[in-house]
Amino acid sequence: MSNSTNNFAHAIGRRIASTRRAALLTQEQLAQRLGWPRDTLIHYEHGRRALAVDRLAAIATALGVHPAALLVDDPAFAALIDQLARKPELRAQVEFFLNTLDETDGPEDQRDADRF
Repeated sequence: MSNSTNNFAHAIGRRIASTRRAALLTQEQLAQRLGWPRDTLIHYEHGRRALAVDRLAAIATALGVHPAALLVDDPAFAALIDQLARKPELRAQVEFFLNTLDETDGPEDQRDADRF
């Protein structure tokens, strides 16, 4: 693995381990949920093995989170992603809010922004 791939694998592994601990699961319990040997999970959590997308999805499902939440370093942002992925009505509200913000960014707003 290249250095950047290795760093990314380590970061995802740490997030998997952190999410597992937050779910009050041991490595053994999560490995059993997945039907994998515990050593396989340990390799992923320590970033020693590249994680395929299907494996990431399986881990996320077993942990009860959206797979994208395991790709984000900021825990608060990861929780928000998970919430948005699980609640379409909330996602629609956020999209509406963001679109409303975009519509209010007219020429006057740009002049105000340029002053700062």
